[in-house]
Amino acid sequence: MSFVLQVLTTLFEKLNSVVSLDDDLIQAWNQFVKSALKYQIASSEVCDFLRQRICKFNIENTHKLLQPTTIFKMLTSHSSFLEVALSGNSEFSQAKTSLMQLLHSLVQRCDTSALQTADYHYLLAAYHATLSDADQCILQILLLYEANGVSTADCSPFLWGNTAVESYQARKNMGETLYRNPAPNKVLSCIDSEIMNNTLREFPIRRRLITLQQLREEPTKNQHYIEEVSDLRLTPRYDPQFLLSVFSTMLVPENLVDCRSFLRQGALSFLLLSLSSHCPMIRNLAAGCLARYYDLAEPLWFSEKNLTLYLLRCVRNAAQIEKGSFKKISTIMALYLSKMAEIMMQPAEHIYFALNRFLLVKPGLDLRHVPEFYVLFFSTDMEYKTERSWMLDLMAQGTRDMGDYHVTQSRQLLRILMTYYASPTSDNKTRAQVLQVLERCCAIRGAAFDLIFNHGLLPWLLNVVTQQNDSTATRDGGSDVSKRQDPTSGVVAIFKSLWCALDPERTHNVALVDEKQTPDTGISRSGNIPSVVSHSEEVEDIVADEQEEVSTIGVTRDFPKRFTPVSLRLARQLTNLSLELLSNLLRVSGADSAEFKRFDLSSDAVKPFIDVLHVLTLMFAYLRDKYGDDVIGSDVRISDRQAKVLFHVGELLEHNHADGIINCALVLLCWKHVGRSCLSTNPLQIITWTMRTIVTSQYIGKILGESVLWFKNWIKVLGETKDEPLADDHKVAVQRLLLQVSEFLCFNSSDITNFEDLYMLLLEATKCVGNLPVPAMPENETFRHLALSVTLDNQRKHLMSECLKSSHL
Repeated sequence: MSFVLQVLTTLFEKLNSVVSLDDDLIQAWNQFVKSALKYQIASSEVCDFLRQRICKFNIENTHKLLQPTTIFKMLTSHSSFLEVALSGNSEFSQAKTSLMQLLHSLVQRCDTSALQTADYHYLLAAYHATLSDADQCILQILLLYEANGVSTADCSPFLWGNTAVESYQARKNMGETLYRNPAPNKVLSCIDSEIMNNTLREFPIRRRLITLQQLREEPTKNQHYIEEVSDLRLTPRYDPQFLLSVFSTMLVPENLVDCRSFLRQGALSFLLLSLSSHCPMIRNLAAGCLARYYDLAEPLWFSEKNLTLYLLRCVRNAAQIEKGSFKKISTIMALYLSKMAEIMMQPAEHIYFALNRFLLVKPGLDLRHVPEFYVLFFSTDMEYKTERSWMLDLMAQGTRDMGDYHVTQSRQLLRILMTYYASPTSDNKTRAQVLQVLERCCAIRGAAFDLIFNHGLLPWLLNVVTQQNDSTATRDGGSDVSKRQDPTSGVVAIFKSLWCALDPERTHNVALVDEKQTPDTGISRSGNIPSVVSHSEEVEDIVADEQEEVSTIGVTRDFPKRFTPVSLRLARQLTNLSLELLSNLLRVSGADSAEFKRFDLSSDAVKPFIDVLHVLTLMFAYLRDKYGDDVIGSDVRISDRQAKVLFHVGELLEHNHADGIINCALVLLCWKHVGRSCLSTNPLQIITWTMRTIVTSQYIGKILGESVLWFKNWIKVLGETKDEPLADDHKVAVQRLLLQVSEFLCFNSSDITNFEDLYMLLLEATKCVGNLPVPAMPENETFRHLALSVTLDNQRKHLMSECLKSSHL
């Protein structure tokens, strides 16, 4: 099917330039659309193809084609339409997304008379109110219906998911006469506790609320409509736009709302957390819902009423209004208030008393600092570990943007955590949580700059990694001092987040370096970069209101051009850290030097190796493009010990068939010979392994010239080294490797543009080997005949023959 669709795609690209089509071709296309919808409605490929091609003809007699309105009716009346649309997370999930995208495209183009109020029922039944692609398409379809004047009065209150399916079935069985709309409290039964917990843990703070006017002005633009989150499908979360709209219509004075159930289901926590959104319209809508909830709960009675209303009064008194909108509060503070509302239903929890003590002792809320950090982190209570762990979880979950980072740094909290990490009173769980807090901070671009340049993060991380190998280091204060957990996996996560924040691909819009300066230009001697911290966050492509983001984090415009995201000094620090991480990962894996070629690793154990090597490869590629090839060898040099680590990692990954093996070889290409002290006892084993890995990889065509030149230089150095003679079997390995490279050049000569240059390099390399005393090798007439029989011009055949002669074949 995919091949057929590729052929049809090519055909219709050509048809777009045709002025008119004959009737036979039009009839064939119409028949294809009918057959595709009839038999392949559950195919995501077919739905995507139809969506891309169905409304893009540029011909005169397009009126003879099936119109979008007709296709829309055919699609919605199909017997399998509801099965696919209501599939949820079943095997049709991808098909559902493609089907909804096709439906959205048709609704944009079909006549408004085809849009009926009854369509709301199956759309809401298929909707799960999350940020997934399918749900975003359905929400836009619902908004398009409303923008086209289709009434939503019969759908109030808005139910979704399985609850909407039950309501739809009841309406269908009982009829319009006997059926009554469900009570407003029925909305709360639609909330899934797991999805709500995910939403409270990772609230989409940059989600923008789109109005009907914006939808009419930009009916086809939806890029800004969905928050760009990489793990969106792995952690489903509720959409604030839909949920806040539903709560707003639910919390009206004429409705009898169960306020206790509203609190128990996490809806009140959701409203409090919405106050940290970057979109002012979402904050205003959430504040309005909180005010309505307060008015509805005041005359009622339930056990948590007094504390809940007192919490809302404190929030109201501490709130600030700027330019007619509710001023954003930090995510850490909003999450604290959300957890406080959530803990109202759990009075048996120890943290219940600590949070209520904070609420009742002080006359007002301080929204500018991390609440109760010193009280909970340095608690003297018998349950001090519980309180400390709770506070660290709050900081890890609540640090989402630069404003949150400023809140944590206003009282030097990260310095306290980094100092506490090395304390003998810290335990394994607390140290892991400290690393999680740092990981979340490093994911913020401005915070990553500040931590590196002003707080010595990289030397601190290097000390954490190397201290694990120190037998005299302070151990865990628990009962078993020998079970101090290795922090390497946590540091790998921080290392990966750092590169994602410093990645030049993200910062390409900022002129961070003066082009006239030398490559050695690094940070200033003062080390202060407040404008870097601010401006780096300003240029981030965000979804929420841009002016609101600027006013929230306090951006300054004066931005110096003397800083670079990845300077040579920073690259050296990152390189040393990454190679120490690989060394620790080797140690943690349990394999010794004799077992690297046959030691099995699980997929979870392989992933940290691949992550570190991937970041290291990207960083070196950037440095090559920015400063040239020679800079890495002279300024960011890989030592002999580090080369051994990379070699052993490559052997381990090669045995486990991991994809990161080529990254090991690419990094080893940066291992330059600088003085004889750099030579190991037997560097040839590393060199030949690197070259063999590159030759057998799929990237050889791109890096063959560089690798052959690197190989030639090393062979030349080894040939001139008299103090460390090479073993005969290693010399033989070199010759066989050169033959392998020659073989590749023979069979891929037509794909390589610099064929002659590569052969000249190879010839020089083989002559270097020829200068070494080599034992007699068996004649390989088969290879000689094969290589020389390839159809080559005389010059290339001569070069090939010279290579074979120099290789003693």
